[in-house]
Amino acid sequence: YNNWFTFSEYQEPVTARSCRPIHAKELST
Repeated sequence: YNNWFTFSEYQEPVTARSCRPIHAKELST
């Protein structure tokens, strides 16, 4: 249970961070 909570909370910021630079690159291109 604790592992799932940590994974969910960690995946959220990771996905947002990964999507942010990709979006900025697309706009720049």
